[in-house]
Amino acid sequence: NKTIKNLTGTQGLFTSVIGASDAKRAEVKNVTVEGSVNGSTKVGGIAGSAHWANFSNCINKANISGTSNLAGIVGYSMQGTTTGSFITLTNCGNEGSITGTGAAGVLGYAKGSTVLVGCYNTGAISGSASTYTNGATGGMVGYLQGYRNASSLTDCYNTGAVNGNGNYAGGLIGTMYNGVTATNCYNAGTVTGGSGKIGAIAGVAYHATSSKAVNCYYLDTSCAAAATYKPAAVNAGTTAKTDAEMKDAAIVTLLGASYKQGSTYPVLAWECDIIDCV
Repeated sequence: NKTIKNLTGTQGLFTSVIGASDAKRAEVKNVTVEGSVNGSTKVGGIAGSAHWANFSNCINKANISGTSNLAGIVGYSMQGTTTGSFITLTNCGNEGSITGTGAAGVLGYAKGSTVLVGCYNTGAISGSASTYTNGATGGMVGYLQGYRNASSLTDCYNTGAVNGNGNYAGGLIGTMYNGVTATNCYNAGTVTGGSGKIGAIAGVAYHATSSKAVNCYYLDTSCAAAATYKPAAVNAGTTAKTDAEMKDAAIVTLLGASYKQGSTYPVLAWECDIIDCV
């Protein structure tokens, strides 16, 4: 893994990462960035925008700020106007602070064919949004849609504070829109947002029959509910746990083999190569 220190600029390490096609995706892997990136729209620690791309073992420790579509790994992902993002992020994490409209830990905005596996956020996220389709704030993803092709989060967690500054904020996803599934995920970060639509898992779960949570958990003091707008399918697959329960070895068993017991809350097994695990 290579570390790039003192990163500056307005969009990230790469302005954009675009493959030749879905079958011939661009790849970025084994890189950590540190520094400060301050831009406008489509800002990420690793890439400002991307599609037809795979990211693996990428860590952002830089602080990111801007006006819209901001995240630690990729700010914005969309191929064309309707077809989807065609992006996969595996074993990636964000530890920097993310500030601006549409802020998220790992991925700011994406549509169909978006897959996150084994990713985490520990950084503080502060965003704002006027509508659920524009700039939602999330611990992992701001706005995620499964339009045409399903999108998913599997074995992902957030422990960073998420502040929607009034509206549309989720501990994992700000907006889950039509065909998004979160599986074996948890949130232990505090989620705030005034009187707006906020949730420990998702702020908005639009098209509730096709956006859902499966075997997900959240710290009972992080937010009053798993989701607050069309929450049925999210609530059905989500369980609140006390702080003691979230730190107990039993939660690791519930989450599955991709997790290990950390110094406080569960961590991903691949992280044990770089941090202390119990």
